[in-house]
Amino acid sequence: PSMTTVIRQNNFGSQSFSGGQSSSSSSSGGSGGSSGNMTPVSSPQGVRRGEQQEPTRKPEVAEARAGLQKAMQGRNAQQVTDAVRRVIVYMTMGVDMSPLYSDMIMAINTRDITQKKLIYMFLCEYGRKHADMTVLAMNTLAKDCADPSPLVRGVAVRALGSFGLRSLLEYTVPLISTALDDVHPYVRRNAVFAVAKLLPLMDVDSSARLVGAVERLVGDSDAQVVLNALAALRESNAAYRPGPAVVAKLLAAMRDMDEFVQCQVLEWLAEIADGVSEQEALGLLNALD
Repeated sequence: PSMTTVIRQNNFGSQSFSGGQSSSSSSSGGSGGSSGNMTPVSSPQGVRRGEQQEPTRKPEVAEARAGLQKAMQGRNAQQVTDAVRRVIVYMTMGVDMSPLYSDMIMAINTRDITQKKLIYMFLCEYGRKHADMTVLAMNTLAKDCADPSPLVRGVAVRALGSFGLRSLLEYTVPLISTALDDVHPYVRRNAVFAVAKLLPLMDVDSSARLVGAVERLVGDSDAQVVLNALAALRESNAAYRPGPAVVAKLLAAMRDMDEFVQCQVLEWLAEIADGVSEQEALGLLNALD
C-alpha cells in the first residue's frame, strides 16, 4: 500500500520577548539630562531567570504513540500495522523514536508477519539504548524460533543476531545454534547470518563451537546457505578458503543467484585456482561453462 507522506513540523514554541522601548524618557526631577532606563527583556513565560528551559518533545513521537496505543486498544490488525509502519517511517526519516520502545515491545505478540518484521526492525535499531528492556522480548523471540512457520522462525533468528549486545548472548546463542540445524533452508540462512553478527561479541571458546557448526553447513544442500556459511567463516578467519568441491557446487547453482553473489563465487574460484589439480580445474571449468 502507498505510504502517506509525512510532513515534519518544527516544534519551536512561539515565545515572545518584549524588547526595550524605542524612546527614552528623562528622569523626572533632579538635575542633569540622564538618559532613560531601557525596559529589561523578559524571560520566556513559565521559565525563571537562571533556569534552563526543558526541551520540547517532538510531535512525531506523541503522534505515533497515540496512534499505536489507539490501534492496539481497537485490536484491528490493519490499524496496528499502519501505526507500526508510521513509527518506522519516522525512524527512517531520522526522528529518534526510541521513547516508543516499551510500546513496541507491548505490540510484539502478534501473528501478523508484517508487524513482526517491522517491530523486530525497530527493536534491533534501538536495542543498545534499551538493553534492560530488550530482555523482555526474549520470551517472544524464543517462541517465534519454535513457530511452525519457517518464515516466522527465520525472522526471529535474524533479529536475534542483530541486537549486538553481549548481555543477550546467553539467550541468543542457544537459539541460533538450534536454528543452524533447522529443516528449512530459509531458517538456516538467517541462522548463519546471525552467527556472523555474533562472532565479534563472543569469547574464543564459544565462537569456536559456533564456527564448527557453521563449517558443517558448507556442505549444505542449499546454495544460499553455503554462501552465507562461507561469508561467516571468512568473517571469523580472513584466511579461510573454500575447497574445490564447495566452489563447484556453487558454480552449478549460479544461474539462480543474483549478480553480486555470482561475483563473490567467481572471486572464491580465483582464490583457489592455484591450489587445485588439473582434474579439479577441469571440473570447475565445466561447471562454469
